[in-house]
Amino acid sequence: DVLLAHLTIEHPKVRRQVVHELGSFHKDQTVIEALYALVQQGDPSYSVEAAAIRSYGKLQPRSAGPFLTTLLDRDSHQEKLRSAALRAMGDLADDSGYEPLVEWTKAGHPRFCRMAAVAALGSLQERRVLDEQQTRGAVDAIAACAKGINSYLPRIAIYTLGDMGEAARPALTVLRDVAANDASGRTREAAEDAIERIVSGEPANVQVDELRKELDKLREDNDRLQEEMEKSKARREADASAS
Repeated sequence: DVLLAHLTIEHPKVRRQVVHELGSFHKDQTVIEALYALVQQGDPSYSVEAAAIRSYGKLQPRSAGPFLTTLLDRDSHQEKLRSAALRAMGDLADDSGYEPLVEWTKAGHPRFCRMAAVAALGSLQERRVLDEQQTRGAVDAIAACAKGINSYLPRIAIYTLGDMGEAARPALTVLRDVAANDASGRTREAAEDAIERIVSGEPANVQVDELRKELDKLREDNDRLQEEMEKSKARREADASAS
C-alpha cells in the first residue's frame, strides 16, 4: 500500500525504485492493475516507464503478451521502452512473446532491441516455457546474432547460448567458428566458454561424434570448393584456346 501510494511521487528516481519494487508482488491483481494503468498512460521519465513495463511482465498477468506487443510502437531514447517490453515478454509464464521476440532478433531492428530480444528468448527457454520446436527456433535466432562487427550483440548472444546448455547444441558450429575466427579476443573467449558449458554435460563419445560430423562437413565443403575451382579453371583455359 505504501508503494502504491508513492507511484505519483515527484522525483523520477524514487518513482523508478517504487515501480521496480512493485515487480516483486507476483500475480497481485491490485499491483497488476496499477502498473498496467501507469504503463498505458506513460510516464514523463522513460526510465520510470521502462521499469514499470519490466515489473508488469514479472507479475505474469494473464494475456500480457498482446499488450506488451503494442508497446513496441513506442519511441524512446536508446530504445528503453521497446527493450523493456521485449525483456518483459521473457518474464511471462506463457509463450505469447515467442514470435515477436524471434522477429526482433533479426537484422534491421535497433541493436538495443535485438539484444533485449535475445536475452528474453534465453529467459523463456530457461524457465521451460518453450516446446522443442520453439527452443530450436530460439537457438537458431540467437545463433544468427553471434557474429557481427559490433561486439555487444554477438557477446550477449554467445552468453545466452552458453546459459541454455545442451539445448544450444545446434549452435556449436557457429560458436566454434566464432571461437576460431572472430577478430575480438573477448568474443573468442566468450565463445570458447559457451562451447564448454554446452558440451560439459555430454558423454565424451557424443562430443567426439559431433566433432567428426563437423570435420566431415568441412571436408565436403572443401571438396566442393576445389571442384568448382577446377571447373572454373577449365572454362578459362577453354576460353583462352578459343580466342
